[in-house]
Amino acid sequence: MKYIATPLLLALTALSALSAWSLVVAWHPQPDTLSPRTAQANPTQPASPAVPLAPPPPFTPPARHLAHNVALAAAHARHVPVASVRALVARLRHRDVRWTTIRAALAYVHRYWAHAGRLPHHARVDIRFGKAPTDDHSAYLALAMRHGDRSQCVFLVRESHHGLLLADGHGRMLQAINLRNPVVHTRISSGWGWRTQPVLGWHEFHKGIDYAAPIGTPVRAAMSGVVDLARWHGNYGRLVEVRHPDHLATRYGHLSRFAKGVTRGTHVRRGQVIGYVGTTGLSTGPHLYFELWRHGRRIDPLRAALVRIHPRTASHRELLAWVRHQKHRSPASELAAP
Repeated sequence: MKYIATPLLLALTALSALSAWSLVVAWHPQPDTLSPRTAQANPTQPASPAVPLAPPPPFTPPARHLAHNVALAAAHARHVPVASVRALVARLRHRDVRWTTIRAALAYVHRYWAHAGRLPHHARVDIRFGKAPTDDHSAYLALAMRHGDRSQCVFLVRESHHGLLLADGHGRMLQAINLRNPVVHTRISSGWGWRTQPVLGWHEFHKGIDYAAPIGTPVRAAMSGVVDLARWHGNYGRLVEVRHPDHLATRYGHLSRFAKGVTRGTHVRRGQVIGYVGTTGLSTGPHLYFELWRHGRRIDPLRAALVRIHPRTASHRELLAWVRHQKHRSPASELAAP
């Protein structure tokens, strides 16, 4: 036991001596700066003014925190270009832009600017807001992509009659489609694309969306429009077809019954109940078959965020001419976002 106690006692003694020495060194003043007490004890040595200590070095956060702070500062700055689609979304959400406007902007970027979900290398996108020269002076959101010597821009303007419009410097005008889910609290049992037909068994291209739901679940109009068809229609069973502006139409098939007052020529609002889920027609179970038509052709409802339109009014042509004039100008000051 004594062989263990003796080294332990020596170690404790050494630690006590080191602690006392550190206290003495911390209390003793630095040799280049004299405290008042030391100056009184050494009257022969002239008192020199106290030399201020150097400020401590700035704190350098870890790399991940530094990157987060830089991204946060860029989001708060004005006219700071972004270099990725994810940064573009974060910047627009920080500016409290409507989610429908962000979706339309992303659809345009992915269709015309991005490749495989990414912007071109060394490309930068400037974001600015302003007032459009429309009758109601609607607010616009402008995206200008600079890639080397090339520059492209697109303006998103929300009109009272046509909703959200997109116009770019190439003379293209597009309209954003804001579809409402026709059935809430449900799941998609069969999407757009090739599949095996569940009743007939052959391989077919499914040109619609199947929403599985119990019989009697309310079906709501995806957009405002006029009922063009409300009757039995072959394999659709009980079908409601609603005609919308800009050559758009939606179809709701396999209904169990129609809502009260829904007949041909009835005007329905977006979100209004037009029927109830059933399993009529060529169906294996209760679900809603939903289709989106444009110019007599079926298109994917889940991907049709933008449709190309022709400038058929004077205000549309004036907007396109203004966009062509604005694409070479410097960014304007930021105003309210649409």
